[in-house]
Amino acid sequence: QGALERGLTEAVDAALEAGVVSSADAALLRDALASRPAAKALRTALRRLLVADASPARAFDAFFESLRALLPTPLARADAWPIMTVLPFLSAPRRFGVLRAAETRAVSEMLTFGLRFDPSPNGRTYAQFLNLGEGLRADLSAAGLEPTDWRDLQAFIWTLGAPTRSRAA
Repeated sequence: QGALERGLTEAVDAALEAGVVSSADAALLRDALASRPAAKALRTALRRLLVADASPARAFDAFFESLRALLPTPLARADAWPIMTVLPFLSAPRRFGVLRAAETRAVSEMLTFGLRFDPSPNGRTYAQFLNLGEGLRADLSAAGLEPTDWRDLQAFIWTLGAPTRSRAA
């Protein structure tokens, strides 16, 4: 394994340790990054995403397609969002967050944001998610809180939007 593959794999491991991705998602990413050509293609797509203009929906679509091509199984389900968004987050946590479908939809409804959520990862939905986060950042700042980056915003979204469990009486 070369330096690029090791670096990406270490980033995935760090995300797993921090609870940002599941162990199953981390394993899928590690497998996808096992070959140098795969890691190089993904790095190219990620670099294009990181230098995209203020409206990166197309760059996200290209990144998502590059990552989908590397994964052994189709990921057209809502729980695919974390695996598809963790690498941009790890690369630029001030700009990008990890989208968790259930929590994001719940917070969007609470805040009456009107997120038009598509369960299959795509640039339009992800751009809306980033807008939701920026609005949340402004609201938190107005309340005297200062979220540093998407780690703080994610903690808020994931906590506020966590599925509630009914309690036995």
